[in-house]
Amino acid sequence: MSKGNSTAVAYLQELSRRGDVRKALLPVLSTGTKDEKLGLIRALGPNADPETVEALQTLTKDPDPDVSIAAARNQTVKAR
Repeated sequence: MSKGNSTAVAYLQELSRRGDVRKALLPVLSTGTKDEKLGLIRALGPNADPETVEALQTLTKDPDPDVSIAAARNQTVKAR
C-alpha cells in the first residue's frame, strides 16, 4: 500500500467513528473495487458497530481471495 493510500485509510478510520460516515461507506463494501474494499476493511474494522460487522462478515465470502482473507483476518482480530 502506498503512503498516500495509507494516509487516506488513517483519515477514513478516524472519520468512520461517526455513524453517518459509516452508513455512507457501507454500500461501497458490496459495490467497490478490490482496492476500495481492502481500504474500507482496514478503515472500518477497528470502529465496527453491529451493522458494520455484518457487512464485513459478508466480505469473507467475496469472490476475490485477497478481499475475503482480509475480511476474515479482520474478524479474527476483533475476536481477540
